[in-house]
Amino acid sequence: MIRAFDSRAKGGLDLDEFSRLHQFLGAANASFYAHDADRSGQLSVDEVQKALAQAGFNIDAPVVKAAIVRHNTSKTDALQLTEFIQLCLMLQNCHRAFRAFDAQGQGRVTLSLNQFVYAFSSV
Repeated sequence: MIRAFDSRAKGGLDLDEFSRLHQFLGAANASFYAHDADRSGQLSVDEVQKALAQAGFNIDAPVVKAAIVRHNTSKTDALQLTEFIQLCLMLQNCHRAFRAFDAQGQGRVTLSLNQFVYAFSSV
């Protein structure tokens, strides 16, 4: 989690970075509970997709389902809060890595294998 907000790669957070981490966790928490319609403490696939959209990640349903499988430690079709936060962190890191290669903001990139490995390593 610290690595995701450590913008200078110094192994720790300054006050501004810590503040952004705190805001991120608050927003993820609020999004999770706002979309936990049945108050089960878990988000279904549909609830995850809505919560991610509220958090600014407009991800297609098949991608959401694959991400749930990847981050779901309980092997159910739903995510608990900690799993949802891990998913949000992964998506934030993916978004940051993608933006590094999408300088014009077109929403598409072409990567060599080396660039892909570099981007994947930063997630």
